Amino acid sequence: MLNVGADYWEGEGVEKELVKAYMWLDLVRFYKQRADARNPVKWRARHALDELAKQITPAIKGEAEALSHEWDRVNRAKVLSADAIRH
Repeated sequence: MLNVGADYWEGEGVEKELVKAYMWLDLVRFYKQRADARNPVKWRARHALDELAKQITPAIKGEAEALSHEWDRVNRAKVLSADAIRH
C-alpha cells in the first residue's frame, strides 16, 4: 500500500493521481496505527501522508478519505486474514 501510494504521488509507473495517492497512504496509516513504534513502514507512511496533505486541497483530501473508507469496508476482512497468516 505504501509503494502504491508513493507511485501515484510521483506518477511512477502510473499516471500521477493525488486522490489515489492519498487514499493508499491513508490506508497504510490506518492499518499500521497499532504497529510497533519501531515499525519503519508506519512512520514512512505517516510522513508521506503529512507531506502529501500539504499539497492537496480539502476537497481532494475528502474524496481520498471517502475512497479509503470504502476500500476498507470492502476489503478489511481480507487484509486482516492475510495479516494473520503472515504472523
